[in-house]
Amino acid sequence: MHSQLHLVLALVFTGLLAQAAPSKPEIEKRSFIVKRVPVPVLQRRDGMEEMARTLNKYNLPLPRELRVALEKRELKKRELAEAKRSEDEVAHQRRDGMGGDQNIRLGLAVNMDKRGSEMGDDLQPRDNMGGDQNIRLGLAVAMNERRSLHSRQDEGEQTAAAEEPQPAAAEEPQPVAEQQAGAETALTDQPAVQTEAAEQQAGQQQAGQLQPGQQLVGQQQAGQQQAGQQLVGQQQAGQQQADQLQPGQQQAGQQQAGQQQAGQGQKSGVVEAKPESNDAEYLSPVKIGGQELNLDFDTGSSDLWVFNTQLKDQQTQQQGAQGQAAQVKVNQALDKHTLYNPQQSTTFKAVSGLQFKISYGDGSGALGNVGMDMVDVGGIQTMQAVQLPTKVTGSFLQDANNNGLMGLAFSKINTVKPEKQKTFFESAMPSLKEPVFTADLRRNATGSYEFGNIDKSKFQGDMKWTAVNTTQGFWQFSSPQFAVGDGQPQPTTAGAQAIADTGTTLILADKKIVEGYYSKVQGAKMSQDAGGFTVPCNQKIPDLMLAIGDNMARVAGDQINFSPVTAGSSDCFGGVQAAPGGAPGIYGDIFFKSNFVAFYGGKGNEGPMLGVAQHA
Repeated sequence: MHSQLHLVLALVFTGLLAQAAPSKPEIEKRSFIVKRVPVPVLQRRDGMEEMARTLNKYNLPLPRELRVALEKRELKKRELAEAKRSEDEVAHQRRDGMGGDQNIRLGLAVNMDKRGSEMGDDLQPRDNMGGDQNIRLGLAVAMNERRSLHSRQDEGEQTAAAEEPQPAAAEEPQPVAEQQAGAETALTDQPAVQTEAAEQQAGQQQAGQLQPGQQLVGQQQAGQQQAGQQLVGQQQAGQQQADQLQPGQQQAGQQQAGQQQAGQGQKSGVVEAKPESNDAEYLSPVKIGGQELNLDFDTGSSDLWVFNTQLKDQQTQQQGAQGQAAQVKVNQALDKHTLYNPQQSTTFKAVSGLQFKISYGDGSGALGNVGMDMVDVGGIQTMQAVQLPTKVTGSFLQDANNNGLMGLAFSKINTVKPEKQKTFFESAMPSLKEPVFTADLRRNATGSYEFGNIDKSKFQGDMKWTAVNTTQGFWQFSSPQFAVGDGQPQPTTAGAQAIADTGTTLILADKKIVEGYYSKVQGAKMSQDAGGFTVPCNQKIPDLMLAIGDNMARVAGDQINFSPVTAGSSDCFGGVQAAPGGAPGIYGDIFFKSNFVAFYGGKGNEGPMLGVAQHA
């Protein structure tokens, strides 16, 4: 009896062990999951370009290492393009030569047939003349094809000259139509490299290093620095309408529209933030006059401008003087964008006397006119100033998915003259349930922007708030310390400041932060070839803790492996790089992908604040 009971218990115990113990494949699978270092999707990213783009946005000088690295890469691109052009010319020459010889042989064959036919069939001499004519025709075709080859070569050289990279414009952004052939830097997605003179000038502006509270020369102030220069471009056709608004009237219209909104002070709305080019930017749907466009929400600027039909009209006219080929090229680029058409909007109002101009450090920019229209973001509607460029530089045309920019900083840095315009958030605040909007950006996944509400399901723990310094028109705050992983906090440069900028991809931080962080990353180095810090692409690197005021926010280490330095490289460009001395840090999308961030506009005696919490 006892032996039977022992047997039963043994069987039961064995069964329990079998259920509890994982099989060997399961053990291997679990071990693989635990040890595996995720490899991020890094295609179509360009770390050097993004760093240069950020510095140019704020009109900050490019570090010498980055400038040299960009020059080397541009030179290599030209050499490869020239080699490819030479190969194509040789191929054309061979193909055209064979074609010409074939036509000669065809003419000879026809002539021989004619002569044979003449002898056999008693043909008239004119048929023999026809055979000679075919020989001459074959020779003529061959000569024409060879001339065509030389013509194509000449055209290729002219095209190459026309497409030769352009120099960075020092003052006014040069439109595609006005770019000079034979220059040295290209207005494409590749940022133009600053000249030594520009670097010296920027260095003079940085002399003594900017201290907190001093004015940062930014993208938004670039237009102001060029006061007195005449804006190029014609007023919109819509401005000639009878219902034109005069300067000053549009502000009253904004206030009246806000008062007429039903449920004033009770609204909230959310839109998706869809990543493009593997998180290089995030685009959100916005309706303007009932027309939906994908815009880049940018908390580092204060202009709302969109690609529009009048841009195409102006650009086409300007390109016509340079020939049909150039005109077609511009039209094809514009056709890839969704264009806002003021004439199809029943709520559009032209505003006379207002114009804008945005200039970037690399010479790119946009300029044009201003109108008023109903702007709808996730159901939040307000009459809003919409900037309608009549000229843009080539780099703006390249990004086909992006149809414009919605600035969400403060109107102090709006570039409209002679009267600055409110941002969408400032215009919509009276109708919102709470004067706040949030940015919930995700890695390789769709996130969201929400206005008027803070969704607690999207973050964990407590939201930590810090006061914002709006003196320069940015969401700017102190960033006095940092830590690597779970290490002890270390001080940054005294008085270090930073800006929360959803329109920037990388993090540009205080030099002490950058050097202190990479000193703890195995294999990290300052690369002359890359123009910045690099890390092994397959290296698991620690998190970075950044101070947002008195609070610490975490940036996941796996976000900081940004992109291979070159195709197939085992070294990746670091997503955290040093800001120029004295300039505030720029905490871009790499920061936002690790944190849920709330932008509070202020109410009553409360000033603007920034709230940060970990993603849920």
